Amino acid sequence: MSAAVEFRVGLASCGVANGARPVHQAVERAVREAGRGTAKAVGCGGMCHREPLLEVVEDGRSVLYTRVTPEAVPAIVRRHLRPRRLSTRVRWLADSLRDDGASREAEGVEAGTGTAPRVVLENCGRLDPSSLDDALALGAYEALRSAAADLTPDAVVERISASGLRGRGGAGFPTGRKWALARRQPAPRYVIANGDEGDPGAFMDRLVLESDPHRVVEGLALAAFAVGAEEGFFYVRAEYPLAVRRVREAIRQAEERGLLGEGALGGRLRLRLEVREGAGAARLITKGAVPT
Repeated sequence: MSAAVEFRVGLASCGVANGARPVHQAVERAVREAGRGTAKAVGCGGMCHREPLLEVVEDGRSVLYTRVTPEAVPAIVRRHLRPRRLSTRVRWLADSLRDDGASREAEGVEAGTGTAPRVVLENCGRLDPSSLDDALALGAYEALRSAAADLTPDAVVERISASGLRGRGGAGFPTGRKWALARRQPAPRYVIANGDEGDPGAFMDRLVLESDPHRVVEGLALAAFAVGAEEGFFYVRAEYPLAVRRVREAIRQAEERGLLGEGALGGRLRLRLEVREGAGAARLITKGAVPT
């Protein structure tokens, strides 16, 4: 058994509502007792109907446990970790003999089996949403750095147009055309990320805002660079308190690292972002603004 074992527990709204926080605490206790392994809080893994989820990543292999209870955690951890201390190993062996029935109930499956490749949500369930370092390790802000260093705003708009990217709100309006129209408007210009989700039962915005906020922050910053905006807003409904906290934290972290704010990216970007909470589904679109 490898010492580099990572236990990922989904702590997005869906996981927390189904009891994932006590599961994460149980994993932390078991890992601490073993003296090795890592308990990691991640976002939504996509299987909300089977929360709480516990994914164990070891030597490039991933095993997913679903509907996990705090009581099942010790048996799961014992399968994947060998404690450092001999006394703990002996005690864990005795515990495994006593709770063999509980151990059999917590069966895992190979993660990713039968699932389609992800694009926007590829990092959800893999990274700690509150960690900029996690996001950077998975490529966050590389596109923004590259655009600001090597491309003009017009060139960014041309690339977006050539990509065929379209809006996902139903009309399928070409993103490149939207950015080009906004760029032709007189200053000041603004960019807006609409995370209100007024449609009944919709939660795709909440999922990505809670689970990979730096991806959305980078996307809005790219739009701002392309259209020449120096100010932007995240419009998120107040009923999504976790999404609001995660986005605000992501903005703060990006500003501290020089990725946003005055003179960001070595003076190539000047952008201030903030979160505005809304209590309804009304949308405001003004001339010179790019709602995303």
